[in-house]
Amino acid sequence: MAPPIRRRTILAPHVAWVAVAACSILAATLSSAQEARMPAPVPPPPGDAAAAPTVARGAASSDAPTEATAKAADGAPSATPGSALDGTYRLSPGDRLNIVVFGHDDISGEFHIDGAGKIALPLLGQLPAAGRTLEQLQAEMTTALDRDFIVNPRVSIDVLNFRPFFILGQVTSPGRYPYASGMDVRQAVAVAGGFTRRARTSTMVIIREGTAGRIRIEATPDMAVLPGDTIEIERRIF
Repeated sequence: MAPPIRRRTILAPHVAWVAVAACSILAATLSSAQEARMPAPVPPPPGDAAAAPTVARGAASSDAPTEATAKAADGAPSATPGSALDGTYRLSPGDRLNIVVFGHDDISGEFHIDGAGKIALPLLGQLPAAGRTLEQLQAEMTTALDRDFIVNPRVSIDVLNFRPFFILGQVTSPGRYPYASGMDVRQAVAVAGGFTRRARTSTMVIIREGTAGRIRIEATPDMAVLPGDTIEIERRIF
């Protein structure tokens, strides 16, 4: 009877190993079956999918240029009084300048731009000025003086008197008036005695000399006026 007992002791580990392997295979099979029975992810409703493009389109449209932005890009003047002469004003016949060459009072003083657009200066003679900004005229004077007369000159130029502006149409007293720095259309109308009873008060026309010639600008009462501008106040229909 001893040999059978020894055989059972040897076979027991093999039986246990087979049982463990069978359990592992069964667990893997059950897990795969569970995953197969799980429902697929539900796609979002059609309404939610359409909402995202709508928001994107709204964001993109906010960057699109508005009518006011397009007008500004086309070079329309700023409506902020006082900003019209900041580095953009171009000299023209009728402007009176105060020119200072530091350390040289004999060639400094007040000078007038004549009808030909030139200014007569000591040492330099006739110098073209019309169509230039103050910075450009200052740079040209500095270069000319440094080249022939003065070592490292320092030049400063200011406008003493601007050329007048003109206003016509539906105002009480049309005509020519002195320009004041920072003036807008509303102030120009007040100088001319105000609107008449038949005036169109919401929009008006400014005729301005530009680098490419005379231009017509549709203006509002808050738009800045430049020296030499002609303002037309039109008559309303009703």
